[in-house]
Amino acid sequence: MRPATSIGCLILTIGLMTINVRSSIGQCRSLTTMAPDGGAIFDQSPYPNLDAAITIEINLLRQLWSVNPAVFYFDDGPNPNAMSSSLKTNPLMDGHIKIGWNLVLKECQELYTDCTVLPIIIAHEFAHTYAYFRSTVPGTSRRIRYNNKKDELYADYLAGAYMRHREVNFGGVFVPEVIEAFMSRGDYNFNDPTHHGTPEERYEALMAGYEFVSMANRDGVPISIVNVSNKAYVYLKSVD
Repeated sequence: MRPATSIGCLILTIGLMTINVRSSIGQCRSLTTMAPDGGAIFDQSPYPNLDAAITIEINLLRQLWSVNPAVFYFDDGPNPNAMSSSLKTNPLMDGHIKIGWNLVLKECQELYTDCTVLPIIIAHEFAHTYAYFRSTVPGTSRRIRYNNKKDELYADYLAGAYMRHREVNFGGVFVPEVIEAFMSRGDYNFNDPTHHGTPEERYEALMAGYEFVSMANRDGVPISIVNVSNKAYVYLKSVD
């Protein structure tokens, strides 16, 4: 992804402006390499404005969460999807994230969302990266890994917390509505209840993260990613 120099256009380019994206994966540029887990990955699309907006989102997450994955597009075929891996494409990076190009096409063509669910998806994948490389079980040095749907609900909790931060700092998007739009998707692999939990569980995890940061904001309490991660861990103790 191209480097970005400003975050002022974040909401303008992902949220309030429809980006007319219709190109196939074959028109993506800069084939960089094969992903460690297989398949071609691309670091640019045919749409510089879209790339810049996504890069801004990525840079904000890197700054807030102190985690630095490489991020690429990939061909997700007929099953729009995104994924995070601890496998490294660069020894200096914290694993890698792949955003499906067909997922981007679908989301940015939905007239009622105008790409606004992409930040949740990107934040969800960043949360997995945080779990791989930075998270710790409260009071220990062990990484937070459940190896079941709780991994996904943990990532949803962190994504909801991030969306509250984004709402406060940039405005322009009513996050609960965006979360509902996100959860209305029924055709993505990450909506499989055996893998990611039921839609209700996912919605509750996203909103729990969102409300945790909202309450801290109202009380004037500073929040860090460590606080959010610890709270997510406690929250998931109540989930079967």
